[in-house]
Amino acid sequence: MTIRVEDVERGDILLVTQKSGDALAEMIIDYDRSPSCFSHSGIAGGDGTIISSYPDSLDGLRPVDVGGLHHDDFSHFWKLEQKIHRLVLPDDVDREAALKRLDDYPKSRSTRFGLASIVVVAGALHALNHEGRIGQEGTAEIVWAAITAAEAWASPDEFFCAEFSATIYDLTSVPFTVGDLRPPEELVRSAQDMARRVLIQLGLKGLLFGRSDEEQETLIDFVAAVEQYDPEFFDEGVKVLFEAVLDGLGVRRSRGLELPDSTPVPAALITPRMLEAWCGGVTEEIQQPAKT
Repeated sequence: MTIRVEDVERGDILLVTQKSGDALAEMIIDYDRSPSCFSHSGIAGGDGTIISSYPDSLDGLRPVDVGGLHHDDFSHFWKLEQKIHRLVLPDDVDREAALKRLDDYPKSRSTRFGLASIVVVAGALHALNHEGRIGQEGTAEIVWAAITAAEAWASPDEFFCAEFSATIYDLTSVPFTVGDLRPPEELVRSAQDMARRVLIQLGLKGLLFGRSDEEQETLIDFVAAVEQYDPEFFDEGVKVLFEAVLDGLGVRRSRGLELPDSTPVPAALITPRMLEAWCGGVTEEIQQPAKT
């Protein structure tokens, strides 16, 4: 179903599809496994605008201001060939309270992109996706550590995309749980998609910039072949590196934690897929106005 820009009301939760070639968006889709390929979320600001948190730059991941809340026209995303959908909210949602919270975030308010939040939620999702390999104990350790870190880093001025939507609608009072966070079964992907996922995970994607077409294609083909026939190669290499680091820091641990699916999760661990599921998967695509 499609709706017009005029049908969108201030305070609506909006979901945005993946931006082609964006490493962060690809990682979110790969880890969160949104059936609709939503990688971004925001709140309608009225008059065809969306308020959402995203980084201005992550070059080098330096400890500097990497963005925050942006007030953009819908056209900002349409120009990037992304689609915008409105969530059909449950009937019992306190929209008036949400609008009051939204009023606390004018353009003049200084905010930051939640870099720590995106790292924590990505790590938790990755662990849940690979619980069969990591084991229940290891997965519980990672997710509990993610919950603890997300609670400690919670801030009214620092968000990643879905965290802002969850904050405006006070969705930690629902609450969402580890069972909701747990991604669905892996989506079927092409060999090239799989190759790009591995390149992102290993930080190799940066090697492709400025390279010839032949260099890019041969590296992607190599990674695709290894991913298909010998994926343990990547896991073992990364495992050796991080085990050495953890041993050196003396922080390896095992506490025998359990992780019930009913365990509540904080706003920083709420993803675009979870927002969609909260509304029963019912969305309406916002139709771009015809060009004149």
